[in-house]
Amino acid sequence: DFGNGLLSKYPITKTNCFLTEDVEGHNGRGMLAARIDHPFFEDNQATLYVTHLDQIDEGVRLTQMQSLEEQISSNSDEQL
Repeated sequence: DFGNGLLSKYPITKTNCFLTEDVEGHNGRGMLAARIDHPFFEDNQATLYVTHLDQIDEGVRLTQMQSLEEQISSNSDEQL
């Protein structure tokens, strides 16, 4: 139920979304991964990530971030 967005004056070439499960009664969160067409990124395939983690509980926030990091690592070749 949480959305993320990225505004860019340069073309967004690829996107993907990652989701976390609910943690300790707190809603799951999402993360948007994107690549943009810009000269800065010509020599590498940098990926931009946008997310909003739980703002109330640091333990929940860390669990959410760990979940997202694991998803990125396990899908690194396929994510975009």
